[in-house]
Amino acid sequence: MSELLSFTIAFDGNKIAYTGGEIVSGCALIVLNAPMNVRAVNIKFVGKSKVMWTVQQDKTSTTYSDSETYFDNSLCVYGQGCIGLYQNATQLPAGQSCFPFQFQLPAQLPASLEAAHGSVRYDVFGVINRPNSRDCKTNVQFSVYDLLDLNHIQNIRMPIHMMDSKHRCCCC
Repeated sequence: MSELLSFTIAFDGNKIAYTGGEIVSGCALIVLNAPMNVRAVNIKFVGKSKVMWTVQQDKTSTTYSDSETYFDNSLCVYGQGCIGLYQNATQLPAGQSCFPFQFQLPAQLPASLEAAHGSVRYDVFGVINRPNSRDCKTNVQFSVYDLLDLNHIQNIRMPIHMMDSKHRCCCC
């Protein structure tokens, strides 16, 4: 029977939407029914975009794809490679453990997007690295949104005019 009952990532205040420059903070929550030997517990923050489409010409098709990584940062919160109280720890205790984390998003980020041919995604991954055993993994997505400053849009204060006309003709 596995020692791991649950492994989740929870954001402070249940917040799931951020803007560029904000701090993403929360806790990696691990619940065990018995002590677990570990090498490390790591949190990884990833922001990336992917695009892919196919062009069909006659009997041949060509697929185009690209990706861009906005950030890819790791943080050790327990065990090997960590700094502080848990830097040499090799065993997680039974019960509930909460490992706080925080990461400041870069100031300039595109908004989250899910579309037919591409995506912009932001994730927090958690990994319990175990010796001589499979790693335990979890992840959660969060959204990034843009704040639109209407002051920078030219002619925003200009009134909008709409005209509707109908021409009727009579055939005699």
